[in-house]
Amino acid sequence: MRRVDRTNVGLCLDTFQTAGGEWGDPTTASSLRKDVPRDQLEKRFKQSLEDLSATAPEDKIYLL
Repeated sequence: MRRVDRTNVGLCLDTFQTAGGEWGDPTTASSLRKDVPRDQLEKRFKQSLEDLSATAPEDKIYLL
């Protein structure tokens, strides 16, 4: 977004896909990814959301 610097360019967030890719796995009994311990899942997902909030300007998020 910064590289383009246009008022009509922004970000549409698909929170279902984001959470699913980073957190969930519908093929497991727990619905959580098996390849990462739960505490790491929580830590990484929280960090990902913090990074997003620190780098994506609110006025550039068009759909959440």
